[in-house]
Amino acid sequence: MTSSRRTTRPEVVFVAVVALLGLVLWLGGVVGPSREADAGTRVTGDAARTGWRTLERDGVRVDVPESWRRLPTDGCRAGEDETWGPAGATSCSDEGVSFPEPTTFDPRHEDGVVAAGIGAADPAWSGYVHTGDVVVSVSGEDRDLVRDVLDSVDLVDGGFQPIG
Repeated sequence: MTSSRRTTRPEVVFVAVVALLGLVLWLGGVVGPSREADAGTRVTGDAARTGWRTLERDGVRVDVPESWRRLPTDGCRAGEDETWGPAGATSCSDEGVSFPEPTTFDPRHEDGVVAAGIGAADPAWSGYVHTGDVVVSVSGEDRDLVRDVLDSVDLVDGGFQPIG
Protein backbone atom coordinates (compact mmCIF):
# COMPACT_ATOMS: atom_id res chain seq x y z
CA MET A 1 0.00 0.00 0.00
CA THR A 2 1.30 3.44 -0.89
CA SER A 3 1.34 6.15 1.71
CA SER A 4 -0.20 9.50 0.87
CA ARG A 5 2.24 11.28 3.16
CA ARG A 6 5.07 13.05 1.42
CA THR A 7 8.53 13.16 2.81
CA THR A 8 10.43 16.42 2.55
CA ARG A 9 13.76 16.22 0.83
CA PRO A 10 16.69 17.67 2.78
CA GLU A 11 17.90 19.69 -0.25
CA VAL A 12 14.57 21.51 -0.53
CA VAL A 13 14.61 22.42 3.17
CA PHE A 14 18.21 23.64 2.91
CA VAL A 15 17.46 25.87 -0.10
CA ALA A 16 14.37 27.30 1.60
CA VAL A 17 16.29 28.11 4.79
CA VAL A 18 19.14 29.76 2.87
CA ALA A 19 16.68 31.84 0.82
CA LEU A 20 14.82 32.96 3.94
CA LEU A 21 18.07 33.84 5.72
CA GLY A 22 19.24 35.85 2.69
CA LEU A 23 15.98 37.81 2.64
CA VAL A 24 16.19 38.58 6.35
CA LEU A 25 19.81 39.77 6.04
CA TRP A 26 19.02 41.94 3.03
CA LEU A 27 16.01 43.53 4.73
CA GLY A 28 18.13 44.11 7.83
CA GLY A 29 20.72 45.99 5.82
CA VAL A 30 23.54 43.54 6.44
CA VAL A 31 23.84 42.39 2.84
CA GLY A 32 21.64 45.02 1.19
CA PRO A 33 22.41 48.72 0.67
CA SER A 34 24.50 50.43 3.33
CA ARG A 35 23.05 52.92 5.81
CA GLU A 36 24.95 55.67 4.05
CA ALA A 37 23.45 54.76 0.69
CA ASP A 38 19.93 54.59 2.18
CA ALA A 39 20.19 58.05 3.65
CA GLY A 40 18.91 61.26 2.10
CA THR A 41 22.54 62.28 1.99
CA ARG A 42 25.04 60.54 -0.23
CA VAL A 43 28.81 60.52 -0.31
CA THR A 44 29.84 62.02 -3.64
CA GLY A 45 33.56 61.54 -3.37
CA ASP A 46 36.62 62.99 -1.81
CA ALA A 47 36.72 66.65 -0.96
CA ALA A 48 39.47 68.86 -2.33
CA ARG A 49 41.06 68.71 1.11
CA THR A 50 43.05 65.65 2.23
CA GLY A 51 41.28 63.72 5.00
CA TRP A 52 37.85 65.08 4.11
CA ARG A 53 34.96 63.88 1.94
CA THR A 54 31.95 65.52 0.35
CA LEU A 55 28.34 64.80 1.25
CA GLU A 56 25.44 65.84 -0.97
CA ARG A 57 21.83 66.32 0.08
CA ASP A 58 19.01 67.87 -1.92
CA GLY A 59 21.32 69.88 -4.17
CA VAL A 60 23.65 71.04 -1.38
CA ARG A 61 27.23 69.86 -0.82
CA VAL A 62 29.18 69.94 2.43
CA ASP A 63 32.65 68.65 3.25
CA VAL A 64 33.20 66.71 6.48
CA PRO A 65 36.16 64.88 8.00
CA GLU A 66 36.63 61.53 6.29
CA SER A 67 36.18 59.66 9.58
CA TRP A 68 32.62 60.97 10.05
CA ARG A 69 29.83 58.46 9.47
CA ARG A 70 26.04 58.50 9.40
CA LEU A 71 24.83 58.12 12.98
CA PRO A 72 21.59 56.76 14.40
CA THR A 73 19.10 59.57 15.03
CA ASP A 74 17.27 58.00 17.97
CA GLY A 75 16.90 60.67 20.62
CA CYS A 76 18.09 63.50 18.37
CA ARG A 77 16.44 66.89 18.32
CA ALA A 78 13.01 66.96 16.70
CA GLY A 79 13.17 67.34 12.92
CA GLU A 80 16.66 65.86 12.53
CA ASP A 81 16.35 62.91 10.22
CA GLU A 82 20.05 62.51 9.61
CA THR A 83 23.26 63.21 11.51
CA TRP A 84 26.88 62.57 10.52
CA GLY A 85 29.62 62.59 13.13
CA PRO A 86 32.88 61.05 14.31
CA ALA A 87 33.35 57.32 13.91
CA GLY A 88 32.48 55.56 17.14
CA ALA A 89 29.81 58.06 18.17
CA THR A 90 26.56 56.27 18.81
CA SER A 91 23.96 58.98 18.24
CA CYS A 92 23.56 62.76 18.16
CA SER A 93 27.02 63.38 19.55
CA ASP A 94 28.25 66.84 20.46
CA GLU A 95 30.19 66.90 17.23
CA GLY A 96 28.82 66.51 13.75
CA VAL A 97 26.65 67.81 10.96
CA SER A 98 22.89 67.41 10.72
CA PHE A 99 20.18 68.43 8.30
CA PRO A 100 17.23 69.62 10.39
CA GLU A 101 13.85 70.23 8.76
CA PRO A 102 13.82 73.93 7.69
CA THR A 103 10.20 74.42 8.75
CA THR A 104 10.87 73.31 12.34
CA PHE A 105 14.47 74.53 12.75
CA ASP A 106 14.72 77.10 15.53
CA PRO A 107 18.13 78.82 15.41
CA ARG A 108 19.59 80.64 18.41
CA HIS A 109 21.75 82.94 16.32
CA GLU A 110 22.14 84.24 12.78
CA ASP A 111 22.87 82.16 9.70
CA GLY A 112 26.61 81.53 9.23
CA VAL A 113 27.63 82.58 12.75
CA VAL A 114 29.74 80.17 14.80
CA ALA A 115 28.58 80.69 18.39
CA ALA A 116 29.65 79.28 21.72
CA GLY A 117 27.24 76.93 23.49
CA ILE A 118 24.99 78.39 26.15
CA GLY A 119 25.14 75.59 28.68
CA ALA A 120 26.82 72.40 29.75
CA ALA A 121 24.44 70.32 27.60
CA ASP A 122 25.31 72.28 24.45
CA PRO A 123 28.34 71.62 22.26
CA ALA A 124 31.15 74.11 22.68
CA TRP A 125 30.57 75.60 19.20
CA SER A 126 27.73 75.50 16.70
CA GLY A 127 26.57 77.16 13.53
CA TYR A 128 24.26 76.62 10.60
CA VAL A 129 23.68 77.61 7.02
CA HIS A 130 20.19 77.84 5.56
CA THR A 131 20.19 77.48 1.78
CA GLY A 132 16.43 77.76 1.32
CA ASP A 133 15.41 74.12 1.13
CA VAL A 134 18.20 72.65 3.25
CA VAL A 135 19.60 73.59 6.65
CA VAL A 136 23.13 72.40 7.41
CA SER A 137 23.76 72.53 11.16
CA VAL A 138 27.26 71.88 12.55
CA SER A 139 28.44 71.50 16.12
CA GLY A 140 31.63 70.49 17.84
CA GLU A 141 34.32 71.11 20.40
CA ASP A 142 36.69 72.62 17.81
CA ARG A 143 35.62 76.07 16.59
CA ASP A 144 37.88 75.91 13.53
CA LEU A 145 36.44 72.54 12.50
CA VAL A 146 32.88 73.89 12.79
CA ARG A 147 33.89 76.91 10.70
CA ASP A 148 35.62 74.72 8.07
CA VAL A 149 32.53 72.53 7.64
CA LEU A 150 30.24 75.57 7.38
CA ASP A 151 32.63 77.26 4.92
CA SER A 152 32.41 74.22 2.64
CA VAL A 153 28.61 74.39 2.14
CA ASP A 154 27.79 75.04 -1.51
CA LEU A 155 25.05 74.31 -4.01
CA VAL A 156 25.71 71.43 -6.39
CA ASP A 157 25.37 73.81 -9.34
CA GLY A 158 27.66 76.32 -7.58
CA GLY A 159 27.20 79.96 -6.78
CA PHE A 160 26.41 79.72 -3.05
CA GLN A 161 28.97 80.86 -0.53
CA PRO A 162 27.16 81.52 2.75
CA ILE A 163 30.20 82.57 4.75
CA GLY A 164 32.84 84.92 3.47
